[in-house]
Amino acid sequence: MTRDMDVIRTLLLRLEGRYRGTGVYNYSYGDQDLAIEGIEPLAITYNLGLAIDAGFVKGSERGSGSFLIEGLTWSGHDFLDSVRDEEIWRRTKEGVSLAGGFTFDLMKALARGYIRKKVENLTGISLDG
Repeated sequence: MTRDMDVIRTLLLRLEGRYRGTGVYNYSYGDQDLAIEGIEPLAITYNLGLAIDAGFVKGSERGSGSFLIEGLTWSGHDFLDSVRDEEIWRRTKEGVSLAGGFTFDLMKALARGYIRKKVENLTGISLDG
């Protein structure tokens, strides 16, 4: 099984929209609320576990593909905010592809660089230093 950043991004977007600040969300293997067209439930479960391990999602694994999810963490919101825009996400993935590999920190830095450039172009205000 491989880490799939498209799946992780989609899961974060869905969890952000689903979580209302109270209680927990119980995800079980094959749950249709988090289903992604063309992605097997095992890949969704695996990448959800990675999102928890990475500190994007506050939650815990209960075993057998079942998770209790309390919402996104600060890091999860930061990552999602850096890749929420489809154009930024597309350009980030292209940059990673050109580099031939990535670490999460590199991907996040690249996305933030694209956002910084977009803000500067839209506002005319330099965000350097």
